[in-house]
Amino acid sequence: MTAAYSRRLLAGLLLLFLFSPSAAQSALPKKGTVALVLHEGSASLDGSGQTLGTAEATVLEILLQNGYSVVNPRRMEEIRRSKAARAALDGDVDAILRLGSQYGVGFFVSGRAKLPQPRQNEFGLFTATADIAVEAYSTATGKYVFSGTASGKQLGYSAGEALEKALTEAARAMAASLVGAPPQESAALSTSATVRLTLNKVTSFNQINEVLETCRHLAGVTSAKATGYSGGAGQIELDYRGDIQELGSSLAKRQNNLAVRVVGPGQITAEFQ
Repeated sequence: MTAAYSRRLLAGLLLLFLFSPSAAQSALPKKGTVALVLHEGSASLDGSGQTLGTAEATVLEILLQNGYSVVNPRRMEEIRRSKAARAALDGDVDAILRLGSQYGVGFFVSGRAKLPQPRQNEFGLFTATADIAVEAYSTATGKYVFSGTASGKQLGYSAGEALEKALTEAARAMAASLVGAPPQESAALSTSATVRLTLNKVTSFNQINEVLETCRHLAGVTSAKATGYSGGAGQIELDYRGDIQELGSSLAKRQNNLAVRVVGPGQITAEFQ
């Protein structure tokens, strides 16, 4: 292999890296105005339309903050009511092209949201999940420029609150994908802390070991250790990443002979039945 050939090969590999998709600075190009529609892809709670509108606004705000040009709200309502937009949601190429010629849109982003009914736990809190399948098209060619998924999971004191928080989290993840940035975790999911679990009415150390083994397999628990046992009470210390109310709920479900009595900042109190 000659020195000249080696230099040409090295230059070729460098160009391949620089212009490969992985080296792109963002998933969605900034060379055109963006129109965005979030819509439901399955049965969900009544009245979730307002929640979808809030999620749309969240995505658009993040796009604006990252230097994208977006369609103004009045123009967006006009687009939303058009036949072309409804057909574009199903991937109709001609409809996507019409959005570009009629409304001056450079990119059409469609987010299909799946919003299952939130579930209530024994503490009266609701857990909601939201999943968004994202597709972005160029209105110049009608072809995909981006596709992906985003999801969110949150707790709330009502089904509506939990759903809105979960969908907003999914919307933030969706926007982060569109701009090519890693999604930021919610405070409830990203907070890591030590939780002290106090067990009452303990009759043997085997009971503490049983709960300890259960805790080690709970979602969000990174480590667990027994730290004390005397006078019918035991202590377990957990390193936990998540919402402490959810931890208490999970523990009560997995450990049937244990009643969770108190859940507070950094501590859970339970007793054997």
